[in-house]
Amino acid sequence: MDLSLGLSGVLGIRYCGFVSYVCEEVLLQPEKAASRVRFRAILWPLVIWEGLKRGWRPRSRSESPQRILVIAYLLLGDVIMLSGLLKALRQRYPYAAINIAVPPAVLPLFSERPWQVDAVAISPRHPATLSALCRFAPPDLAVIAGDNRYAWIARALGAGWIVGHRDPPGHFHALALDEAIPYPEVACAQTDLLAALAGSGEFDPYAVGEWPSPACPPFEKPDSPFVVLHVGASRALKRWPARHWRTLAELLRGRGYSVVWSCGPGEQALLDEIGSTGVRYAGNLALTQLWHLLACAQAIVCPDTGVAHMGRLLGRPTCVLVGPADVRLVGNGRFWSDMPCLWLNISVPCRDQPRVFDRPLLWSASCRRPDSGCHDHRCLQDLSVEQVLRAFSSLTP
Repeated sequence: MDLSLGLSGVLGIRYCGFVSYVCEEVLLQPEKAASRVRFRAILWPLVIWEGLKRGWRPRSRSESPQRILVIAYLLLGDVIMLSGLLKALRQRYPYAAINIAVPPAVLPLFSERPWQVDAVAISPRHPATLSALCRFAPPDLAVIAGDNRYAWIARALGAGWIVGHRDPPGHFHALALDEAIPYPEVACAQTDLLAALAGSGEFDPYAVGEWPSPACPPFEKPDSPFVVLHVGASRALKRWPARHWRTLAELLRGRGYSVVWSCGPGEQALLDEIGSTGVRYAGNLALTQLWHLLACAQAIVCPDTGVAHMGRLLGRPTCVLVGPADVRLVGNGRFWSDMPCLWLNISVPCRDQPRVFDRPLLWSASCRRPDSGCHDHRCLQDLSVEQVLRAFSSLTP
């Protein structure tokens, strides 16, 4: 009786999840759902075909891979935090052809081939990107950054050896890996954590210029010198209150700084709420244009978002306002140790969901709640203007 009730409960949860998927993905977003179906219609036959071709032959890791593929379907900031991995791979395999598969929106940043890495677009919403990858020769080594579901792409491409981080027991996608590397047991930055996937703990810290500036369309830049206040972030839990931004801008102007406002596409309302005056880029810059704007800035103040990581790449003094994340994870660590970047937060007890890429990381103090699951946003509401101003002053003497 208990067994049947437990089984029915599990099936009920699965059924509810299926209904939720149908409602959200199929009924509300039919084009998105259709594109994912087409992507999988290409992917799984290739996975099966490659498995049949290989048969029962044991897989082995090449000591000197000639072709390496990093699959990183991640947000902008997470892709930039792969810099340590890319540099570690290049240092360990100096003569290998290294490719990285990233979301189409991030692709322009790789136009000048940092660490001689070539980028290609990949997206489950665009089946043609998988077809494009199939035109490459099978990689000798595939490295999966973040979500192991993309390890099946490496299988479909006939990768010789597939490395990723270890999932908890019972995860289906872990079956696609040949080598599962556990998370570290001591605190470290996410960039260093990802660099360990290269198979070597040795890498030199980042130096400005190792990621060359991408070309960008011309745009009107503000007169120098100026400070960029980037107010946008992907989630409400990562956004500093409008009143704080307004006060900070007034204090910076009082010190003689020219303030330039910035936000991402669709975030103009954030600038309107602040009542920002002067030069403002309300989501109208391409990613490469934003890069060149930040490169000209005296300093940057922004939430924990992709702009913060671009500031590190550029070596610009950057104050980062951290909300739900663990500062030890998003902070500089070994790889970014020489960059003038300060990560600011306050201590709150509700950073009690220690997970990274949906895997447990017991030493971390993070919050994974959705925006609707937090009602006071203390982690950023209580981060004071005075604390930010002190950090800013220490970076810009």
